[in-house]
Amino acid sequence: MLAPLTAPDADPEAFVATFHDWVRDKTLGGLPIDVARYAHVPDGPGTLLIGFEGDYAIDLSTGVSCLRYTLKRENQGSVAELVSLAIGRLQQAAAQLTADAGTEVDLTQVTVRIADKLVAPNTDEGRQLVQADVVAAATAALGLAEPEVAFGTLDPRDPITIVVSGATTRAL
Repeated sequence: MLAPLTAPDADPEAFVATFHDWVRDKTLGGLPIDVARYAHVPDGPGTLLIGFEGDYAIDLSTGVSCLRYTLKRENQGSVAELVSLAIGRLQQAAAQLTADAGTEVDLTQVTVRIADKLVAPNTDEGRQLVQADVVAAATAALGLAEPEVAFGTLDPRDPITIVVSGATTRAL
């Protein structure tokens, strides 16, 4: 789950202290474990907060700085339920990032990646299988009006990537 920062060229090193504070204070719930710096890796994860249930990152893989949440442990439920859960955690982290670091996240566009190829292979059939659930969950969670949908890479070796964007109908 990715959402761009409003400062697209933000330095991921600037968030190391913020992520350490989140670990120390257990700000986001769950079990935070550690913070790792990968800013030296081109198009990499930038700064990563590793947690038991999921990871948070200032991600550079798309060419712009994004806030990323990766759901790792709670994989029981429908695609729509899991996308809603991940978006909720992304929204919480976005609000906390704004409060703690003054950095805003553009939640009118989220990129959903489903890495489990048994649940959702990156094929025409797999994309059709999950598209409606992903779009419905993102639209409801983010309050998007008339969402636009785009697919990332169609290479079956890559995870399904769905970008959902649109104007929001409420304050985020």
